[in-house]
Amino acid sequence: MTALLLGRQLVTQAPTYSSTLRLLPAASLLALVIVCIPVLSKAQSTQAIKEVTATQLIDRLVDVNDDGLDMAAHYESIGKTHALDSAEYATRWRNAIGKPLEAINELVRRGVASLPELIHHLSDTRKSRIIANGPMGTEFYAELDSNPHVEGSLPKDVDVWGQGVDRSNQIFGDTRNRDYAVCVGDICFTLIGRIVNRWYEAVRGVPEGVTIINSPILWPPLAKAVESRWSHLTVEKHRKLLISDIAHPDRDDRDMLGLFTLNRYYPDAVPQAVRERLILPMYDFRVVAGFADEKLYLAPDLATGQHMIDDFVKSRGTAYLDGLLKQLWKDKELKAGGVDDDGKTVNISPLALLAPLVGHIDPKNPPLIDSNEINETGEFVQHLSNLKSPAVDAVVFDEFKRASGRRSDLWGEEDWIAAACVRELMHKGHDTELKAFCVRRGKECTAESFGPVETHDLLALFGP
Repeated sequence: MTALLLGRQLVTQAPTYSSTLRLLPAASLLALVIVCIPVLSKAQSTQAIKEVTATQLIDRLVDVNDDGLDMAAHYESIGKTHALDSAEYATRWRNAIGKPLEAINELVRRGVASLPELIHHLSDTRKSRIIANGPMGTEFYAELDSNPHVEGSLPKDVDVWGQGVDRSNQIFGDTRNRDYAVCVGDICFTLIGRIVNRWYEAVRGVPEGVTIINSPILWPPLAKAVESRWSHLTVEKHRKLLISDIAHPDRDDRDMLGLFTLNRYYPDAVPQAVRERLILPMYDFRVVAGFADEKLYLAPDLATGQHMIDDFVKSRGTAYLDGLLKQLWKDKELKAGGVDDDGKTVNISPLALLAPLVGHIDPKNPPLIDSNEINETGEFVQHLSNLKSPAVDAVVFDEFKRASGRRSDLWGEEDWIAAACVRELMHKGHDTELKAFCVRRGKECTAESFGPVETHDLLALFGP
């Protein structure tokens, strides 16, 4: 569901746009609303926007109103193609929001140069024209998004993004429902996130109809954490940060949103970042889940289970250990003696198997791994076409040549990646090689595998 602020009430509605938006975080249903009708003097309105100082641009944020704007639409609105946008989605939002506030667009466009003033104004209590509330109430959190591969752990007085708790009682001394007038500092918090590829959301909605507020003004440790992370960010560090988000994502949208952000500021760095992303080891979650459900949890004892894990990793590779760590953490609620979703009795709890492998188990976050699920890599490849970059296409063709050499009667991991490359490279000068792969693998694979159906569908996409 997508949440929109309409007047003074948060209303949730089912989406009708492209399935590519599946990739946006499920909890991230409302980005800070950043459309407004600015009240400008004649002198201000005629002044070239690039000549306006960051402080003057921030002064204009008091005019932001509550005509809701989804995060992906905001990305599209600043004149760049979002890696996840479809034409249908972009048109839908363009028609809905009108002209975005140029001050916001300019602050984001300037990137690192805007950060000092944005950080300085995190405590700015001037009220905007946004009133945040929800049909099922408003809660006040202290969440901060981060990529642990890059930033390490969070301070103790802020929560992991999407894992927060209501701190209304700590902030206000009670938990009664209340509206919240979003301040300039809150908007600055969100804009910093847009620059550094983090979901810093001062206002977001959840499917239950609750509006969640993450305000650096109401919870100063948020402002302090943001300042400590980004106050010394240079252009070169920013560039490396975004490349790292792509090459070492901690979740399935970090790399794609990072790709868009990198392309906005440093387009020359995109091909190498894509290349680094595509060399990540991969695992098939279906194989991992099948092993865990059908074999591992049914082992007679812990020692046997540990030997089974060793054999599984030896036969499949270390990426499958990473996949198994995530699967064990995902199934952490299963108890020994309990029954799984298929009605089978679990002999060994996933936590008992996980503990020797990772040591400390974080109940809120899965173990940090540096491998990627095949489907996530395939989706990443397919969205590269939105960049319309010959240099990126060349990287993808190199990946196709690497992944398309499989010789087996079973459709495997490399085949899925090669198929994703076919979709991205179609009608870009490589159709002969792409079609040859589809024909060959369609003949080689048995009818029981995915190969014949997948290659048939791919060939159909080429047209007559």
